[in-house]
Amino acid sequence: MKHTSLTQAFWDYNYSEREIEAKLNMGTREEKVWVVRRILENLPYEAIWKYITLSQLKEHFKDLRLRPQLKNIWEYTLALWDKYDKEKSAH
Repeated sequence: MKHTSLTQAFWDYNYSEREIEAKLNMGTREEKVWVVRRILENLPYEAIWKYITLSQLKEHFKDLRLRPQLKNIWEYTLALWDKYDKEKSAH
């Protein structure tokens, strides 16, 4: 896999990776939502998980303003993971 930098998700801003991580980890709720959205929209799937956790995605998902197709894909993916987790814990 080609190395992906967090700054690639913010190609139109002049933020360092450290500044973006600070917004994600210690920023306001709006900043966190914005960072998660930019990561989902601009990074390859494999790179997303280097920067955000599933719990962060779930926490902020309802507030994300994604393109409808992308929102649908992530809603479906989260629903599958939830179903899998419920089935796994039932056994």
